[in-house]
Amino acid sequence: MKEPVAKGGTERIGLAQHLSEVLSCVEKMFDALCPCIIDVEQAKLLRQSIRRAAIYHDLGKAAEGMQKALLGDKRWAFRHEVLSAAILLAAGMAEYDPLAAAAIITHHKSLDDESLLDCTGINVQKEDEQEFLNNWRTRAGELGSYWNWIRDFIRRSEHILGEKICSRLPDSPENLPDVRSFCIRLQEQLRSKDFAELKSQSLPYIISRGMLMAADHLVSSGLSSPIVHLSPLNIKLRRFQKRLSDFEGSAILEAPTGSGKTLAAIAWALKNRKAGERIFYVLPYQASINAMARTLAHDKGYEFGEEAVGVIHHNALLHEFRRHFDEEADNYEEAERVAKLRVDQTRQFYRPIKVLTPYQILKLLFGCKRFEIGLVEMLGGLIVFDEIHAYDPHVAALIDVALSKLRGLGVRYLFMTATFPNFLKERLHNCVPGLAEFRIDGRDQWEKKLLSTARHRLIMHDCLLEEMVSDIVAAARMGSVLVVCNRIEQAKTLFEKVSEQVGSTLLLHGGFTVRDRFQKEKNLFEKAGSPRPACRVLVATQVIEVSLDISFDTIFTEVAPVDDLLQRFGRVNRTYEHGEPVDVHVATCFDEDKVRWVYDIERLRATLEAAPNGELLVPEVEKNWVCSVYRNGYSQKELEKFERAKWAFDEVVRNLKPLHEGSEQEFYELFNTVPVLPAELLESFENELAKKHYLAADQMLISLPLNTFKRLEYEGVLEKYVCHAGTNRSLWIVKLHYDSAVGLTDRPVTTSALII
Repeated sequence: MKEPVAKGGTERIGLAQHLSEVLSCVEKMFDALCPCIIDVEQAKLLRQSIRRAAIYHDLGKAAEGMQKALLGDKRWAFRHEVLSAAILLAAGMAEYDPLAAAAIITHHKSLDDESLLDCTGINVQKEDEQEFLNNWRTRAGELGSYWNWIRDFIRRSEHILGEKICSRLPDSPENLPDVRSFCIRLQEQLRSKDFAELKSQSLPYIISRGMLMAADHLVSSGLSSPIVHLSPLNIKLRRFQKRLSDFEGSAILEAPTGSGKTLAAIAWALKNRKAGERIFYVLPYQASINAMARTLAHDKGYEFGEEAVGVIHHNALLHEFRRHFDEEADNYEEAERVAKLRVDQTRQFYRPIKVLTPYQILKLLFGCKRFEIGLVEMLGGLIVFDEIHAYDPHVAALIDVALSKLRGLGVRYLFMTATFPNFLKERLHNCVPGLAEFRIDGRDQWEKKLLSTARHRLIMHDCLLEEMVSDIVAAARMGSVLVVCNRIEQAKTLFEKVSEQVGSTLLLHGGFTVRDRFQKEKNLFEKAGSPRPACRVLVATQVIEVSLDISFDTIFTEVAPVDDLLQRFGRVNRTYEHGEPVDVHVATCFDEDKVRWVYDIERLRATLEAAPNGELLVPEVEKNWVCSVYRNGYSQKELEKFERAKWAFDEVVRNLKPLHEGSEQEFYELFNTVPVLPAELLESFENELAKKHYLAADQMLISLPLNTFKRLEYEGVLEKYVCHAGTNRSLWIVKLHYDSAVGLTDRPVTTSALII
C-alpha cells in the first residue's frame, strides 16, 4: 500500500514515520513535565489527548493537492490540518476528545487566523453556503488515493496507543463531515471568562496545543526529542549554597557580590528538578546574558555544554551570528546557518537551560505567536531572577504580574541580589506566597571573612564629574580607571577630554552599531578569560553596570541611585586582587534638568543623604545604605508609574486566550527604542542586502532610545528611507557623522536617501 509523504525534497520522509516520531517526542516531553501536573488523573487524560492528536495531526497531508505541493508542485490553497481534524471527527473522537481536535486544528494557525477561518467555514456567509460545501467535498475527496492507507494506519496506531481511537470512518473521504460546527462551539466556549488567563479550564488547551506544536517543530527540524538530562555539578558547595540547594520550593537569596550566587542558584535548580523541568536564568542586560551562557556551558564546575545552554533576547540571532562569523574567512553563509539553527533550537522545546531577559517571559503573556509552546516549557519551571533589584518601576510592575499569573503552571522561583530593600521583599512575598529567605549569616570562617571584607571605600566629591578630569588622569598613571556617566553625550565629552591626555582610553555606551559594540567588548579585555582591562581608562554609561566581568583599579562616577552605584563599584577590585579596599569616587553634583530624564531626582537625593562617605563598604554598610534609601519604597512618581503599568498589563493578561494570538505590537512597544542607520553606512548596508547578507546588514544599525529619536526627528536629521536591494524594507537614516570610536556625533552629513 503506497504511503504518502510528510516532507518532500531531498529529505523525503513518509507520513507514518513523521507521525510516529511526533508521538515519540510528545511522550518524552510529557515524561519530562508530568511531575509538574499535580492532578494525576487530569495528567493521564491530558496525555491521552495529546497522543491522539500526535497520531491524527498530519493525516490531512495525504490529500492529493498537498502531496503535489510537498513534492515541489504548485502551492495547495487549503489547510491540511482542517482535514486532519475532520478525520478525527469522523472517527468519533472529536466530540469525545475536544482537546485533541482543538490542538490538531490550530497546530499551525491560531483559531482567529483568517486563512483557518476560511477553510473551516466559520467565515462563510449564508449565501455562500452551498459553494463552501461543494468545495469541502472536493478537498476531502482529495484524500481518496490514500484513504485505505489512512484507515489502515489508524487501526495499526490503536495497538501503539493501547486504546481504540476510531469507532467509525466513512467508506469515502467525500463523506467526511466539515469541522465548522465544532469550531463555532469551541470559539463560543473560549469566549467565557473561565477560559481567560491561565485558569484551570484554559490550561489543558494551552498544554495540548503547545506540546503538539513543540513536538511537530522539533521533529520537523531533525531533532527527535528535547534534551532532558543535565550533568551534576562538578564542584564543592559552600555552606550557604548547600543550604539553599537542599530547599524545595521558591526562595530569596541575599548574598554579597562575588560570594557565588550563580553556583547556589544552579545547585538549587538541579536539586528541585523532579524530572526534566526547564531552567530559566533571567538577567536584565543582553551582555550579561551572553556572558552567563558561556559560563554555564563551559566554566569548570558547570560544563553543561553548548547543546544544553542557549540565550534568548531581542538580539539573540545577531549575538550567535557574531560568535560564528569570521570576516577574514568570509564565512557569512555558514555563520548565518549556524546562528539561525542555534536560535531556533533554543526557542523550541529543546535546550533545558535558557538564559534570557524578563521580556521573553512577558512575551508569552502578551499572547505572541505560538505562546503556548513557551508556557508548556514553563510547566514546573525553575526560574532564577538574578539582580532582581535592577528593574525600573515600569518593568518591575510587569514582572510582578507575570510572577502571580505563572504560579498556575507550578513554577518555582529564586530571587537573588546582593542587597534586598524591605519593600522589594514585601512585593515578592505578595506575588509568591511562602517564599523562604536565605542569606550569608557568618556561621563559618569563610562567611565571617566575606562579611567583614570591604573591596571599596566610598569617597564623595562636591563637584561635577566633568570637573574631575585631572583626578582621572592622575589615577590613570597609577592603574586602570573606570569612568561612568549617566548620559551618552556626557560620556562623549569626558572621553574627548581624557583621551587627549591618556592615550589608552576607550568609550563604551549603547549608541554604537551592533558590530562596533561587539568588537569593543571583545577588545576590552587584556586577554581571554582575564577580568583585567586592556585599556588604561574606560569611559562608559550604565551599560557597564551589570554586563561585563571586568575589574578596574578605581572608578569615578556621577551619582546614581544607590543600587546602581553599587553595581558600578562591582567593576572595581572585583576579585579583591588588591588585597585591601580601594577608593571609589562619586561626583555629587549634576545637571538636574538633564539627569531627570534618566533617574528619579528624589531617589538621587536620598542616595546622597544616606551615603556613608569615607567608610569601608562592607556588606552590612551597603545593605544599610540601600535600606535607608528605599525605606519608604518607591517615590510618588515611581509608584504612579508602577501602578499604571501593573494595571495595564493585568488587563492584557486577562484577555489571554488559548488558541488565539495577542498583540505583538503591544509587546514590542515595551522596548522604547528605534533602530536607525548612520547615513555614511548606507552604501555598505545596501551592498549587504544585495548579497542577501541580512544579518551583516543589521549589524550596522543603532538602537536609539525613543526620547533621543524624537529629539533628532525634531532637529530634522532623521529621514525615512526605502532600501533599493529588492527587500522593500524601510528604515530611518540618521544624517549625522558616525565615528566607530565615539558613536554618533553632532556633525551633519548629506545623503541621497528617498523620503517616503
